[in-house]
Amino acid sequence: MPTLTAPVTPRVFKAIEKSDIHTLAYCREEEIRAILPCLVRMSLIAPLDHSEECISGRKVILRILSGIEVVNSLVALLSIDFPALEVDVKKEQQLRQKLGGGNQSESVLVQNLTNGLALEFECSDPTRRLRLLLSELLFVMAQIREPRQDFYHKSSELFDNPCYLEEVSDVLCIALAELPALLPPAEVAEALLHVTNGPTLIARMVANQPDCFREVVMGLVMAGDKQDEDSSSGLLRLQAVRTLCQMNPSQSLNVRALCVEQCRMPGLAVYLTLDAGASSSSVSGSGGSSSSSYSGESGDVVSFVTGLLLSHNHQQRTWFAQFVKSGQRRKYEQQSSALTALRTYLSGRLRNLLLFNSNDTLPESQVIYATSLLRLYCALKSLANL
Repeated sequence: MPTLTAPVTPRVFKAIEKSDIHTLAYCREEEIRAILPCLVRMSLIAPLDHSEECISGRKVILRILSGIEVVNSLVALLSIDFPALEVDVKKEQQLRQKLGGGNQSESVLVQNLTNGLALEFECSDPTRRLRLLLSELLFVMAQIREPRQDFYHKSSELFDNPCYLEEVSDVLCIALAELPALLPPAEVAEALLHVTNGPTLIARMVANQPDCFREVVMGLVMAGDKQDEDSSSGLLRLQAVRTLCQMNPSQSLNVRALCVEQCRMPGLAVYLTLDAGASSSSVSGSGGSSSSSYSGESGDVVSFVTGLLLSHNHQQRTWFAQFVKSGQRRKYEQQSSALTALRTYLSGRLRNLLLFNSNDTLPESQVIYATSLLRLYCALKSLANL
């Protein structure tokens, strides 16, 4: 069994979000592998629109899917009796609610599990594969509802082994598409944070249901910590949301605004700012001038951080100041952090500013940016003694 292929690219996500089938037709097979459950489902559902454009689009989908071996297994998954499965899923949810997590061996969905979970999954028919995955997922969802002090992590043969992740991802995406009332995407995403490879599976799930992007991201951010880099669970959540935003970069700054508004996940807000800056830098670098690069992507990073440090909103200012101070205390313990990335970025911008102006006079086009950078350094220096 193959391991997970490359992450979903912004091009593929935008195409599936806009139902731009013709763009997908020009993508390589490895690029569209992640969204095959969605494409196969689109090819099987009877269309309500019988226009020539719709018929042509379906033909393109079929042409895309032709010759891809895994499509047959996806068709088999979509051909099972979902109404009967839905009844058992409801019973399983009631059982988990009654037991409060309880003993995992008590299950409506999975009975007579003679072999290990991974081996059983590999050898089973499509219906049993769905049951095995849903049983694991519903157990995790029940466990995280239980009050506990430490972060809960579920060791699972299905989620831990990279050999099964492609098929686990396929089964998960189809289950969510066919049982939407029982498996809310935001709740499923929260549960997936508690298993190995959770961020990758969350990205796959959202890629196959792009309309749930906002719901999932909002749920993850709202449940996030005030300081996301102070714990392993916070770092995992940061990785999950950042992966989603890298897949859908047009929403990155909206997610950043949500972080600031709720005073949650400052590390994520910084990473999203740096990612957006790097993205705009690559665009401007293809044809823009050096002065525009200073006032564009760099300006947003500098103005964003300065705006928080000197904000009139006391709550936001205190929240971000705590992030800087916490990051400074951890600088020798945690090699990779948002504050370290920000410091590296700002140092690079300052170095470039000085290198390209070897004389004692700054060009007029760079004075405003240099002043804003100096203002930010002074704010950081006075705040955390950096």
